[in-house]
Amino acid sequence: MKHAMLKAIAFFLMFVLVFSYSAYKSSYVLADRNEHEYEAEHYEYHKAKEHYEDEDQYGDEDQDDSEEHHQTPSQQAADQQNQNPAVNQNSPATVTPAPVPAQTPEPPAAVKFVDGQTVHLKISGLDKPLTLTLRVHKGEIRVAAEKVLHSLDIPYLAYQDGALLEVYTADHHLIFHTGKNVYYDNGQKRSIPIAPQSENGYFYVPLTLLAERLGYTLEWNPQNQTFRMMKGGK
Repeated sequence: MKHAMLKAIAFFLMFVLVFSYSAYKSSYVLADRNEHEYEAEHYEYHKAKEHYEDEDQYGDEDQDDSEEHHQTPSQQAADQQNQNPAVNQNSPATVTPAPVPAQTPEPPAAVKFVDGQTVHLKISGLDKPLTLTLRVHKGEIRVAAEKVLHSLDIPYLAYQDGALLEVYTADHHLIFHTGKNVYYDNGQKRSIPIAPQSENGYFYVPLTLLAERLGYTLEWNPQNQTFRMMKGGK
């Protein structure tokens, strides 16, 4: 009987140990499960929180953009004024006036001249004007080149037969031929609308061409029948 009691006690102790171990194991598994569930819930919570914060941020930006696109003209003008504080709306607008083209005098070729007409030629830098007789052909006027060259102290060579005239300036060596619609400028052959002519010991060349090659501009004053040669031409 004593042996049976010992066996019962041993069996009871074994049962208590097994039960205790099972309870401990169950509590450990439950605690571990609760911990994992807590971590999962904590992760989902923070993830949802970040999601809603991003939506709030984007929603605010979209609202700002919407407000910018729906600004009234006065609000847009105010924003531009704030962005450009140096601009004063009350200051008058600065308008650059369009350049006024210079009024050029009417060229002598557009004026009706008569062959044999007497005119005056006032050359800048000279006190006394020259008196010249015009030779007109096809609307082009010619004058005695020697008179103009002599008054300006420009060297020239007129051949005795009157067929050739050479002029020497600082920039040009000019050669004119009577009866030819060409002349030579520094060795280059150029055309002219009317041929020079020789008459009464003078070599007549187109006035506009002569003034231009000598470096003058030419103007006509019909009131006093005077040409003006001013320095600064081509």
